[in-house]
Amino acid sequence: MSSLNSSYPGNLEKIEKIVNEVLPRIRPSEEEIMNAFEIFNEIKRELEPYFSDVGSEIQLHGSVEKGTALSKELDLDIFILIPKKLGREWIRKEFIKRAREALKKYDLEERFAEHPYLRIKINKEIEADIVPALKIDDPRESITVADRTPFHTRYVKNRLTDDMRDSVRLLKKFMKGVGVYGAEVKIGGFSGYLTELLVIKYGSFIDVIKEASRWRIPVVLTLDNTEDPYTLRKIFPDASFIFPDPVDPRRNAAAAVREETLSRFILASREFLEEPSEDFFYPPEPPMSLVERRLSELCYLALEIEITRRDSPDNIWGQLHRLKRRIFNTLESEGYEPLYIDTYWDEKKDPIIYLELPSEYCEKKYLWRIIEGPPINSFESSNFIKKQLEMGEGYWVRGDRLFGRRKRYLEELLKKIRELSQLNGIRCCRRILDKEVFVKFSEDREYIVWLGEVVLKTQPYQFKRLRGS
Repeated sequence: MSSLNSSYPGNLEKIEKIVNEVLPRIRPSEEEIMNAFEIFNEIKRELEPYFSDVGSEIQLHGSVEKGTALSKELDLDIFILIPKKLGREWIRKEFIKRAREALKKYDLEERFAEHPYLRIKINKEIEADIVPALKIDDPRESITVADRTPFHTRYVKNRLTDDMRDSVRLLKKFMKGVGVYGAEVKIGGFSGYLTELLVIKYGSFIDVIKEASRWRIPVVLTLDNTEDPYTLRKIFPDASFIFPDPVDPRRNAAAAVREETLSRFILASREFLEEPSEDFFYPPEPPMSLVERRLSELCYLALEIEITRRDSPDNIWGQLHRLKRRIFNTLESEGYEPLYIDTYWDEKKDPIIYLELPSEYCEKKYLWRIIEGPPINSFESSNFIKKQLEMGEGYWVRGDRLFGRRKRYLEELLKKIRELSQLNGIRCCRRILDKEVFVKFSEDREYIVWLGEVVLKTQPYQFKRLRGS
């Protein structure tokens, strides 16, 4: 492990101690690994009779195959490689039908990405995804992300040493702890492959953290530093994070990373170097007495959203993110003055939108809003004055413009939210949750941590440092 930047004197020893304590807990045992491969071989035997007639290959990919899996999280990515000549249409028509028949003894869940695929819940620690992909000779022939996966596996396995595999595990655990791991729409964060590329580029966990603490958005990285950052920004103009895939440089391996998620990782990296703690890897639950006390002081709405149409989790999360932005931006532009918004969904129960508002909404059920009117010499000035007087609110002059004030009522705000929430597959609002129901909506640890984060406005790894906790 290399020395720390001089900006963080004395922290190297503490970080090394934390790493040495975390690593044995996240490195899978030989028994875990053997068990994972046995499960793969069993599933492979079940699948082969149903796909051998078309010349398919069944392969294991993902973190178990690459040697970067975390203990107790040895999920299996089982790929059925279909001859390219059969194409996506064959996959669409035949894959699920054949795979379901082959694996009917398992508890199956059909999911959707670029293709439908199956998820098998083996036990509490292992899930297996059965994914179709086209068998290709060159990654540039790929049609979907899944088609490139065998090339990713080969690339990573050929470049990671055992120490680097441990660094990938540490980086994954750190990213999970600070809430930025996962390329799915819910997180908009770092994929397993991207964490592996970062370790391949920088060499170790601590070197990734050191470099990340100094990143400036947009972040542009390459493995060999031969490509011009300016050119890459022109190729990927909307990306906050650019890291060309070494297997297929036309693709940005960091495309899924949202600006907010990237910012959180940069901030967490800097804070870890300044104040190292195991809490970055194992964030504690929030102090619930403080959460409940703070909720009693806040004006907020906890709205249960109804999912009206079955769809993939990624598509529903996409709708939830759009709804969240739509509600906040519209309320803000129309003078309702929202303070904060976030959403929670465990992919089982209905989602929740949490919206914080100025305290006047709860105390008086309305909020005064200052309205900027037209210039005094405008034709519209008479209409503005007339409307203000009819509302009983009056007006005043500031500089050369008219101003007035109007009430924004809580009921109007709720009506506006309902109007905004008629999106494909989701609808607001099934109900407004009171404090007791909101706090106890779910006993899942993920919900409790999210509740603490949105109410206390504190990252989970800093709950213990929060004054009053």
